[in-house]
Amino acid sequence: MDTAALLSLIFLLLLVVIYDVNSNRIPNYCVLAVIIVGISSQALKSGYSGLTDSISGFFIGLVCLLPFYLKKGMGAGDVKLMAAVGSFLGATLTLLAVAYTLIFGGLFAVILVLVKGNARLMLARYFLMSKAIYASGKLIYFPPGDNEPSEIRFAYATAIAAGTFSVLYQHYAIDIDALLQLASG
Repeated sequence: MDTAALLSLIFLLLLVVIYDVNSNRIPNYCVLAVIIVGISSQALKSGYSGLTDSISGFFIGLVCLLPFYLKKGMGAGDVKLMAAVGSFLGATLTLLAVAYTLIFGGLFAVILVLVKGNARLMLARYFLMSKAIYASGKLIYFPPGDNEPSEIRFAYATAIAAGTFSVLYQHYAIDIDALLQLASG
């Protein structure tokens, strides 16, 4: 990925994170902008192979997070954003970005539960489910209550950005200071 594409991805992701934090949604026009810049930058840089790698990354990002959407664990905008990021990263790096994203998402969720939620309610529910499994030998699911922290939502674009930035830092050995100097003029 060339410097212009790298800076475009960072800039666009930061804009989406800000929007998601403020409104708790990711609009389609933001995702579409990321996709267009991602696919076109890869195609311009590497021709047909860049185009196919970009499209592969898009579908890998989509397919990896789609089950979480189907189980109502995240929003459609989050899935589309991961797919859009995949259009920049290509197939291999998208898999790594998804892994990092899921790790960061889990960490952010645990922190949120500890800070904002009543973790005792959630742990009590899981304890009851384990007792029911032990007593009946069957998996019995108890849905969360109204005040349970598992119902707390957060801007998952933050996890996607953190996972993506981790991959960019690791793979491209981004010099943060050089990027800040470039951005400031």
